Amino acid sequence: MSDEFTISLKAVQKFFGDNPSKVSLTALKALSESIKVTNPDQNKAVIDLAFRERTLALLNNDELIPEVRALLKLSASSAVEGICSASTPFLLFSDLVNTKPISEAENNFQFLEDTIKASLFGSGRNVLLRMCNDLLRRLSKSQNTVFCGRIQLFLTSLFPLNEKSGLNFTSNFNIDKEVTYSNEPDESLFHALTITKGDGDGASKTPASVTPVNADLYRKFWKLQELLKSPTVCYTRDGWLSFVECTDCVISTFQSIRLAGGGSEESQWNEFTMFLTSEKLLDLQLMDRHFRRYILTQLLIIFQYLTAQVKFKK
Repeated sequence: MSDEFTISLKAVQKFFGDNPSKVSLTALKALSESIKVTNPDQNKAVIDLAFRERTLALLNNDELIPEVRALLKLSASSAVEGICSASTPFLLFSDLVNTKPISEAENNFQFLEDTIKASLFGSGRNVLLRMCNDLLRRLSKSQNTVFCGRIQLFLTSLFPLNEKSGLNFTSNFNIDKEVTYSNEPDESLFHALTITKGDGDGASKTPASVTPVNADLYRKFWKLQELLKSPTVCYTRDGWLSFVECTDCVISTFQSIRLAGGGSEESQWNEFTMFLTSEKLLDLQLMDRHFRRYILTQLLIIFQYLTAQVKFKK
């Protein structure tokens, strides 16, 4: 560092003092304009470094969190006024989040949302994205579920839908997720279902025949999940034949079995976070409109994938 830079830095640090809450934005702006360094572009660098060093010094004492927050508010206002770099408040918030325990993370994140103005997000979003991702890695998905979701929603509102960091450009698949089912199911656990004439909710309730829910249907139904999680298997001869056979079986079964219940009322609890593959449940699952919708959505996705021009299919 040059002597001018060092002298200016010490002047700003002294200006912050022990109680940043007493520092006014107007006075800080006047001080920044009075800084004289060889390169005028370094004026902001002096303020940035002073903010960073003072924040780190205050973070060493847990009793000085109010002073830290006052300094963070001042940095956010300074960034809006152009006194410091737009990324500085995000760097300071990152220091706060990374140096404090998880038990304080939610309150600190709330403070971030309340303090940082939306106009700053464009300049500091890369720092913010890195901070949020680091925080998500530290959080427990089972114990901090709501907080994790809140961070994800915050990032969703901040970044556009075409943000590269949130897109699967290389067409990767979650092949580690296993759907465990019995290769030798017990035939006595299956129940035959009534096939009705007609389609959808308006189908006749007069039974035409019964369709067997048996071991063969069970194996094909859950075999399809193995193919859906790794669509590239369909580009092999055996994989494609297996996919066609299983898909035809599932779709024809859906067409022939009447949905349970009636009306268009949606249930509040219709999420399937994990498939249950018990033989006893298959007949009930086949009649469940929400379960059926998830399977059909999966098929729609893979049909679009197989017909699209995807660069990394091989």
